Amino acid sequence: MDRCEALGQTLPGGIRSTDRHLLSVGFGFVVTYLSTDWLDRLRSAAQGDDALRAAAEGVELTLQQVVTSAPGGDVSYYVTFDDGEVYVQAGTVREPSVTFTQDYRTAVAVARGELNALDALRDGRVLLTGDPTLLQQRTDALAALDAVFSEVRAETEYPEPTRR
Repeated sequence: MDRCEALGQTLPGGIRSTDRHLLSVGFGFVVTYLSTDWLDRLRSAAQGDDALRAAAEGVELTLQQVVTSAPGGDVSYYVTFDDGEVYVQAGTVREPSVTFTQDYRTAVAVARGELNALDALRDGRVLLTGDPTLLQQRTDALAALDAVFSEVRAETEYPEPTRR
């Protein structure tokens, strides 16, 4: 059954195919970048990954992400490593270890792999505040997080930014 044929049908688990966008293959769900569904998918992926939990053992770190000029307005979320647990939450945290701030176009380019995050930092397209040495000390946990999030990125659509 292709995407068009699936619209309006009830899928396993009682999910109506009109509730979310569908991928053509395997009924995987496409989520919109920075949406509540996207954050839910990140959260679920992070909490369900044993390799990430193992890499996060002994790690205490909170990464705040701020994306400006997104289609629905500015979006903030954070990822907390808490001694083997990893949490993804919408909003802002009071005292993040590190904050990354970038505009929507930059965030999309980095997420799609079109722009290297280090190049974006060096070029001033991403503003980093907090203690960057914490990132250098936690490369294993961050690499494990990236591996988990890459699965979600593969199921993510990136709407064009609104024109101002």
